Amino acid sequence: MNHWTKLSWISLGCLLICFPLAMVVGEGLLSLLADNPDDPGGLAILIAGGTGTLILMAPMVVSILFGRRGLREGDSGAKIPMIIAGALLVVFLAQTLLGLVGLLL
Repeated sequence: MNHWTKLSWISLGCLLICFPLAMVVGEGLLSLLADNPDDPGGLAILIAGGTGTLILMAPMVVSILFGRRGLREGDSGAKIPMIIAGALLVVFLAQTLLGLVGLLL
């Protein structure tokens, strides 16, 4: 296992930290930006949700990038964290987009 593959696994493990961080930051921004907590505006939802989404997506994207570097250096084991991160990223983006469509309808 080369250096980049190790970094790919470490960045994938950072999801355990980024998930609660994204929730806290998103909810915190929503409470700061919303005038009425029962009915926050669309801009407040967009800013808070977008920030939380970026925080949660960051370790997945970084894991994929490090995995690609590991593959380029000849470590075939780098495919595993890349596949896991890619699958999680697709599922997360699908859930986010479906939630956004549900808000708009």
